[in-house]
Amino acid sequence: MDEISNKLLDVKLMSFKIFKVVYEVCNFTHAATRLNLDTNAVTRRIDKLENIYGVLFKRSKNSIQRTPLADRLYPASIALLECLKDTQSTTKYKSTEEHTYTLATNDLFSISFEDRVLEHYKCATSHKLKCVSIPSASDANLYSGVTDMLEDNKFDMVIHNDINIFSQYKSEEIFRDKWVFIALEEIVPDSISHIDFIKSQAILSSGTAEIDTLIESKLGVKIDQNSSSSFSRVPEKIYRDRSIGVVPSIILKRISFRNTLFKIKVLDIDLDLPPFVLYQIWNCHSGGDIYLQNLRSVICNVCLPLSKVDIGLSAS
Repeated sequence: MDEISNKLLDVKLMSFKIFKVVYEVCNFTHAATRLNLDTNAVTRRIDKLENIYGVLFKRSKNSIQRTPLADRLYPASIALLECLKDTQSTTKYKSTEEHTYTLATNDLFSISFEDRVLEHYKCATSHKLKCVSIPSASDANLYSGVTDMLEDNKFDMVIHNDINIFSQYKSEEIFRDKWVFIALEEIVPDSISHIDFIKSQAILSSGTAEIDTLIESKLGVKIDQNSSSSFSRVPEKIYRDRSIGVVPSIILKRISFRNTLFKIKVLDIDLDLPPFVLYQIWNCHSGGDIYLQNLRSVICNVCLPLSKVDIGLSAS
């Protein structure tokens, strides 16, 4: 087996799909359109291939040109894709008992919806569903790995609140909620307004840059951008740091909040903030998978009815 063939085994399948199209059209933008991907995702994949093989395309301002190395790789990539296509068509869905779908979720989904989704999906199909956790906070470096997993179908779907990170994928809104400010009831004074109280306290980052910026500008406060925490750990942090948390209201319905030894108060703050929105996100190449369509329907059926829940102004 020659050097090219050996290295084929170490490169992700999606990279070769992208390389094949780029080779054929000699244009990153046109290739991205054909693949229904973001142009940056296409160039990133080609860069990864070039780190392994060497220069595949000579780039100029308005065009790219194939190199002799690309000419050698092209027929090898076609052979590999055809081989894997034949293998997948006979094995991926050979038995409805064998396939396990992987759902990557942020922790709000994990603590608010995951149990119900797993229960409903188990009743709806014989396939298995595995959930893995990814952070809620936005971090471009962190999520480059998540998007790679989605491109390669290592994750079948992602549930997240930052749609901008996953803009090149298919998405659907599944849940909408309001943001609330919470604090320990024992530290909230009766003598001053809640807004004045907020201005005197440390505020945990919501984990969403847009929301943090709006809170800072509208209330004249400073939020520590490094203080964001998973939603499930907000009670612990506001207790330990005597601080104020900013969370979607559905969090207050969870057992983890109600089983604490301290009481949590929702602050009366009339602040016009964009809603907290959760999306389910999937790779366009898997859009025709009927079992994945079924999973998306189950998630919508569980999450959408809870979007209009009003928890009131206090919780304990």
